[in-house]
Amino acid sequence: MNRVIQEIPHYLSKKIADLAAADPEVINLSIGEPFFGPPGQVEKRFAAFIQEQISRGILPNKYAPSRGEPSLRLAIADRYHRLYQLKPNPETEVLVTHGAAEAIWLSVLCLSEIGDEILIPDPSYMLYETVVRLLNRVPVRIPTRVENEFVLDPEDVKAAINDRTRILFINSPENPTGAVYSREVFRTLGTMAEMNGFVIVHDEVYDGFVFGQPHYNLLCEASWPPYLVLINSFSKRYAMMGWRLGWMTAAEPVISAALKVHTNLTLNLGSFHQEVAGTLLNDSEVEQDTITHAGQIGRQLTILYEALEAREEFHIAMQPKGGFFLFPDVRPYYQMLSREWQQKYPTPGEVVATHLFEKHKIAVVPGYVYGPAGANHVRVVGAVAAIDIERACERLQNQPFTQ
Repeated sequence: MNRVIQEIPHYLSKKIADLAAADPEVINLSIGEPFFGPPGQVEKRFAAFIQEQISRGILPNKYAPSRGEPSLRLAIADRYHRLYQLKPNPETEVLVTHGAAEAIWLSVLCLSEIGDEILIPDPSYMLYETVVRLLNRVPVRIPTRVENEFVLDPEDVKAAINDRTRILFINSPENPTGAVYSREVFRTLGTMAEMNGFVIVHDEVYDGFVFGQPHYNLLCEASWPPYLVLINSFSKRYAMMGWRLGWMTAAEPVISAALKVHTNLTLNLGSFHQEVAGTLLNDSEVEQDTITHAGQIGRQLTILYEALEAREEFHIAMQPKGGFFLFPDVRPYYQMLSREWQQKYPTPGEVVATHLFEKHKIAVVPGYVYGPAGANHVRVVGAVAAIDIERACERLQNQPFTQ
């Protein structure tokens, strides 16, 4: 067996979600699946599209283009033009992938070699370091600070750069902290990337869920930077997790390299659902639904924030700026528990997550999963059904947590 694979833990948030699903009393605040379903137009459009194709004698029994269906790639390019007045070439600068996860793998594989260093904020989405380690690259974690609202300090990034640096991962809005990067920080990091020869891989799957401010990326500048890869998907904005549709956009040499790997790894994705998904990206009615959903998630996160802040067991230094999550410091909770409980696991986040699950039937994810800097935290999801938010707040407000 591969030694590195043996050392990689299983995907913990999925494991916790499975445990929560087995107990109807558990309120599952552990997994980032939005409460709303796919846009209402999807079912009708998919049924109509299938019927039309069958009536024309076209069946989904042929390989789709490895780059992705042309109509979907064009819709992706048009979306960037609509939002940023910059349009990637859909023939050479867009690749449809098996969710955002495949795009993360392709980025690391194509932009670096064994032994190269990949800069990763700490804490941040767990998959980045896992991919880096499995591909025998070197993860370099850069701690973010609460006083900076979990946004990377460019000076810390500068200190981490050397001649082996190839990639800087950014997830904005961020899982798990709710951090959102400003235009000024992006501009500074972009200048660093250009001067030092590394690439910024910006995972922006939560770009539809930013509260009280715009969403920024490096396309807010005057031209498409050659040192940028953008990753996105249909999973969060459109609640289409099961469709496994994502994409990456980058300069032609990057997409050309990624296409080689993608073709040999997956060959292609299903054709019919790509055609239907492409109709959503620039639909004004669907866009309005996203704005409505984002508003509700923002309100639910505020409700959870206030419920947690009211308890002395939790410390939350910032209200989320975007995304689906809260990331409270649980050291006060941990310190109130018995010594027996404190010794159950290595980190306060693990102890508290287990205590919440076993004693109070609330499922959250221990923060160490997202990097060493998350060891004293837990991740709490606010994108669940409103009734679950209400039930969770009731338990948070009325139960003594240290029993």
